Amino acid sequence: MINPRFLFLGLGLSAIAIIYLIIWALMKSGPKAYRFIKSLAFSLWPALRQNEYIAEFIYQQPRLNHFIKKRSSRQSFVGLPLTILGLAFLYVLFAFLGLVEDFITSDQIVAIDSRLNNFLLLFRSEHYVKIFLAITTLGRARVIISLLLAASLLFWLWRKRAYILPAWLSLGGASLLNFLSKWAFHRPRPAFPVYIESNFSFPSGHATVAVAAYGFLTYCLLRNTKKLPNRALVFLAGLLIIAAIGFSRLYLGVHYLSDVLAGYLLGALWLTMGISLTEWQLDRQKRQETEAAPN
Repeated sequence: MINPRFLFLGLGLSAIAIIYLIIWALMKSGPKAYRFIKSLAFSLWPALRQNEYIAEFIYQQPRLNHFIKKRSSRQSFVGLPLTILGLAFLYVLFAFLGLVEDFITSDQIVAIDSRLNNFLLLFRSEHYVKIFLAITTLGRARVIISLLLAASLLFWLWRKRAYILPAWLSLGGASLLNFLSKWAFHRPRPAFPVYIESNFSFPSGHATVAVAAYGFLTYCLLRNTKKLPNRALVFLAGLLIIAAIGFSRLYLGVHYLSDVLAGYLLGALWLTMGISLTEWQLDRQKRQETEAAPN
């Protein structure tokens, strides 16, 4: 019989090895792969337009063609950026509503919740509890608020003030909706937690603010990082922090899997809105600077 502690340690080391390999692959061949995909995409579209059937369809649908051109334009925020963010928002919204429906109807996800909770209980030890208690602290309100206050000060000093309001919008909106959702669903916490939480379980507040806050800060770093390998490291670091906070809630037995997934989706909704507001402000600033520049 394999000792559960060694099995758990092996799984953790395997996850770290996989993340390292992904980072190494992106740093090694990321720029070449990006240039290849970009070249392929720019070569494919002109070839499609030359097809007689596609050309005839475009000619017969001038309004649709005009709409697609406006939605795919990179010249302003209301073009391609808004299209991508709008589609992402709708996707996350429907995913969240689907998860809520599964929870209300006691679908398969509820059975998975209990099984996973019981499974992680087998691997609980004093050593790992201390580690995940430290990780889960990263999602507490005082830590998140202190982090955003420090980030806001840096944004102000670095003249990146367009990030300040969206950062607080992302966190504040996500926290408010999470609070309302907890009281709407009144889901009890799992049995045998490491410590007792006073509020309800669904959705996870830690998972919600992790995506809303750390996700937004990751976006800010990505937007101001030029080299692709560095961008990959920033993205994976942000993803690792968010995933670790969510898993810590499961390991400590204070949340179910569906709680964490719903929290992630709820945070992603407000993260999308925060990014949208940022991009709109930056686009407006760019246009104002262009108009004010001497000809």
